[in-house]
Amino acid sequence: MGSRRDFLKTSAAALGACGVGAWAAHGGAEELIGQTLPDWREGEMFLHFIYNGIGENMFYVFPDGTTMLLDTGERTTDQEENFPILPNKSRSASEWIARYVAAVKPQDSGRSIDYMMLSHYHLDHGGSGKYPSARADGRGDYVLSGLANMGEFFDFGAIYDRGNPDQPKFELSGAYENFTKFAEWKVSQGVSTRPGFVVGALDQIHLTKKPDSYPDFHIRNLAANIVVWSGKEGENDDLRLLIPEANVFENALSLAILISYGPFKYFTGGDISDDYKDPQGGSANIEGRVGTAAGEVDVCKTNHHTYKDAMRREFTSAVRARFYITNAWTYRHLCDNTMTNMTEGRSVDETTVCPTWVAPKRLAELAGCSWHEYLQPAYGHVVVRVIDGGRRYFVYHLDATDDRRRIKRILGPFESKGK
Repeated sequence: MGSRRDFLKTSAAALGACGVGAWAAHGGAEELIGQTLPDWREGEMFLHFIYNGIGENMFYVFPDGTTMLLDTGERTTDQEENFPILPNKSRSASEWIARYVAAVKPQDSGRSIDYMMLSHYHLDHGGSGKYPSARADGRGDYVLSGLANMGEFFDFGAIYDRGNPDQPKFELSGAYENFTKFAEWKVSQGVSTRPGFVVGALDQIHLTKKPDSYPDFHIRNLAANIVVWSGKEGENDDLRLLIPEANVFENALSLAILISYGPFKYFTGGDISDDYKDPQGGSANIEGRVGTAAGEVDVCKTNHHTYKDAMRREFTSAVRARFYITNAWTYRHLCDNTMTNMTEGRSVDETTVCPTWVAPKRLAELAGCSWHEYLQPAYGHVVVRVIDGGRRYFVYHLDATDDRRRIKRILGPFESKGK
């Protein structure tokens, strides 16, 4: 493991990290364009949406330095309609993500990341046992794919996934099996814990460094396994009672959380999507129920990559996000119906959609649609930086063609909606 530890020591320095002093004169100033994204500093929250053309990859740094890795995709790349693999194919997707994370995490935390979360058991979110870069011989019989490979570079305090004693069996794939082997191995070695994700809980996932310094930071567990928080303490809506297990696809089982920092609110819900029918033929409205539980937010990670079966009107009318950010990896992750749902009835000053990538061919096909002025593709990484106790935030677009994280565009500052 020596080489892996050396990787952590060299990556931040080699990738050109800036000192925090670079923020001093920053108010959206153009002088930062072309520079490496400066370091996190205490009191700020960073939400990184990391592009590599493979899947969904996110890394968060909370105000006290608590860290969370949410999803790391690993999958085949041979479909013609998929987006470019960046920076290049010389490393596995998860190793590129590890290099990015090592460079932007608080450097005094060493190998440690406080939380790992897998939204659901699909390979473009967590890797699988089918497309390994190597086998973790003697360490739990899993392959080094996606999140399991991230465990070669980092230690995780708590691992959250949708697994729990009464987990619906639904669609348990190779992705599930490989992740479970990895998580169980880490727990058996005393490296990590694997708490069950408690729907409705407030601050089960909490700050670990200086929690008393940020009493207005909270994480609400909104949904898992089609159980959705009702909006009232201690009450959940169990939609498993409405929908036969045989009819439910893995995406709908995704974990969803709401992160609040002062007046700023951020929603993420994996691939929650589809409109299932109850036994009477009515809509179970899973996605809409989750949106209602979340309420209005400033930034929303789009459900199911903004594919056509997600971001339904019931959801978008509930969250009314100022920014929708999409981790895109294929041509199909831009659709007229979902773009319309996010933007219709909203001015360009009220809503912006920031996909990590968009296929030019797709834009040409949808050229006549009314929502183009709302679209701000990053063609790279997207980073949300929340400042002033959650009262203001910026959105950055970063170059993904190398691993220097150079700023291409700065949007903001924006005032958070909450009070």
